[in-house]
Amino acid sequence: MGIIQNRLGKPVETKVALEKSQKMPVEPASGTSRKTVEDICKTYGLDIDTVMAGFVAHKIRASADMTLRTIAEQNNIGTEEIYAVILKTSPAPGTATVTPGENKAQPNNRAPSGLGRMTLDDVCRTYNIDLNAALERLAGKGITALSGDKMSQISDKYDITRRGLYEIMK
Repeated sequence: MGIIQNRLGKPVETKVALEKSQKMPVEPASGTSRKTVEDICKTYGLDIDTVMAGFVAHKIRASADMTLRTIAEQNNIGTEEIYAVILKTSPAPGTATVTPGENKAQPNNRAPSGLGRMTLDDVCRTYNIDLNAALERLAGKGITALSGDKMSQISDKYDITRRGLYEIMK
């Protein structure tokens, strides 16, 4: 509790909320792309060094004072992919961790943004999809692709949406 004065100069008792970390949601909240890595770590009680190490492990160039949008633009991937790396790398206490190489299904039904700029290999690494299994699934649908092919190129060549490709791969 604290005491402040109202517009008329009279004391008013207020409740001062203690800052405590929230559980990091699977889906980024609106406006998250405008937040810095440092802001996100403070909000969700994440260890910034662990998050930064996660970026390094995923070959993402970033610094703690950069916004997710800036990181995404500089690395030619979507902001949701950046958010997913933070979520996987350093989840809030009480949430499950994902070990690199482990294939965990994404709980959301939306395809990630920025897929067109990514190669098949990038998508598989970012979303923990086994590359060989993804290539086999695509081949089973008559889609011939290489790990270095961009999703946009495959999408255009086979007249299928990027979301459709992603759904086949996972």
